[in-house]
Amino acid sequence: MLVRKDEIEEFRKQNRKDRLWFVEYWAEYVRTHPDEDWSRQQNRLINAVYEGVRKNKHLSCSSAGALRDSGEQTKEDKKSTKI
Repeated sequence: MLVRKDEIEEFRKQNRKDRLWFVEYWAEYVRTHPDEDWSRQQNRLINAVYEGVRKNKHLSCSSAGALRDSGEQTKEDKKSTKI
């Protein structure tokens, strides 16, 4: 599948805009909510990321993408031992 250069540039601009919006949103949330609320949420997020990495660290980037896109394991993934 070919993607035009202008489509990529538009995607990048929108992605940057979305990311900046979220940073501002989260900064405001942190300022207006007790530390216990947002730190608990941040803890859950970080733990989930680490758990995902731990479960899938045997995957290469390409096979992880294949899993995500197809929902199936590759032959290499089936042979790998999960830690």
